[in-house]
Amino acid sequence: MFYVLIATSAFLLHFCDRTRVSTSMFYLFSLFVLLAMALRGNGTGLADYDAYIRIYSSIVDWYDVLNPVTHVEIGFRVVSFLGNTFNSGGQFIIIFMALASFIPVAWVIKKYSPYKMLSIVVWFPYIMSMNMQSSRISVAVGFGILFFICYYNKHKLLSILCFLLAVSFHTSLILLVCTFVTRLRLSVLAGTYFILLFLSFLIGFSVLFAGVLSLIGLDVIAVKFLSYVNSEHYGYPMRVYDPRVLISVFMVAAIMLIKNKVTNPFHIYLFKLFIIGSMILIAFMDVTILAWRLSYIFLIIGVLVVPIISRYFLTHLIRTQKLAYLAFPGMYLALGLIIAVVAQPYILFFGGI
Repeated sequence: MFYVLIATSAFLLHFCDRTRVSTSMFYLFSLFVLLAMALRGNGTGLADYDAYIRIYSSIVDWYDVLNPVTHVEIGFRVVSFLGNTFNSGGQFIIIFMALASFIPVAWVIKKYSPYKMLSIVVWFPYIMSMNMQSSRISVAVGFGILFFICYYNKHKLLSILCFLLAVSFHTSLILLVCTFVTRLRLSVLAGTYFILLFLSFLIGFSVLFAGVLSLIGLDVIAVKFLSYVNSEHYGYPMRVYDPRVLISVFMVAAIMLIKNKVTNPFHIYLFKLFIIGSMILIAFMDVTILAWRLSYIFLIIGVLVVPIISRYFLTHLIRTQKLAYLAFPGMYLALGLIIAVVAQPYILFFGGI
């Protein structure tokens, strides 16, 4: 019920986006969500919260940081070591990950989003399923979204730093190298996306991907990848009618509908990033958990793309104003509610709600 109320509140507050109080609403709501993330005593799913506390508590000296057997990336290990050095309790790592995953995305929304509460509506399904559960990848994605901005602005050193920090918290952020694909034309990327969507009905990309990994000598990664594919718990496919797939189809179609009216190169760049994320979603549909997590690396940019597209619809396509005003936030609200109703009840780390 807690998550349902937050998701619904964000949706209702987005109607204030074009009023004087929009920025104040964004700050207050963001602070509330950040506190909920930092003070949580569990996750929206099972096990991860306790696992993070357990691993954090086990990294007490420099040997633990350098030990390759430790089942987390080096960034998490270093932060855990520092926390334990100063005798910080287990909640320290949860608070750190909440701050590190939330602040970069919130900053990008504040700086670039025309409709900030709409950005929160778009972000909230990821907050529940990633920030409140798979927190390490959310920290990595926080650095990843900063990488996108630095890369576009040609800040080479900052781009490299953000890339390394992202990978240090989750190896999957190596996919950020796909950002170079933004050199292709928007229409080429969109066409490729729809071709992949069509081919997904005919072939399974996962086995092909594992074969390519083995072919280039990455057998260890290929074996780990296939373990996900064949896992009883994680290996189930994402259906083509899954809301996440339908949203990606709707959004890519919307991008193509307004592309001729877009003159801002930064907006074109953001649209390309979103389509790359949508392609990753389709390519890994055989394994839902991989499709959802890996596409998140790029689809987080939806916090900017959706409000920007919505503004184009409201400004240039007068007949579709109601569609833009309700459909864009509505579909992310629906996804958020689907996640919210199956989430574990929210618990404060010093009590419960």
